[in-house]
Amino acid sequence: MSKTYAIITFNPATGTEETVPVTKEVYDEFRRGIWRVEKSDLKYITHTYPMSCLIGDDDDSEDEFHEYEDEDFNLEEMIIHNERLKRLRFAMSQLTVEERIFIKALYENRITERALAAKLGVFRNTIHYHKVRILEKIKKFF
Repeated sequence: MSKTYAIITFNPATGTEETVPVTKEVYDEFRRGIWRVEKSDLKYITHTYPMSCLIGDDDDSEDEFHEYEDEDFNLEEMIIHNERLKRLRFAMSQLTVEERIFIKALYENRITERALAAKLGVFRNTIHYHKVRILEKIKKFF
């Protein structure tokens, strides 16, 4: 059985996300673009946030600036968070299209197991079983 590839895109005409089947080459090129953006974003964030910001003086004059460092910013936590997001994105990309749609329905669209079971015409236990099985697949990447 060959692996199928799909890209989830937003259709502005309908206002919904749609799954579009694609070839492996198109899928790899699409993911490569996302990886480049993620790498660029991480590079920008790790260099920009720790730097000082210029703010005006108390009287809002722009001719006297002083520097300050954001004390609430924690670079280490941000990097850890970004790494977890990368792993989650990679784990999601390893799921089948059906599994991704299933998990998105439960977590992104916040549909309850009971509501999804009613919509699909199956028992809630079936939905729960599939959810647990898919989450176990995802946990392997963490």
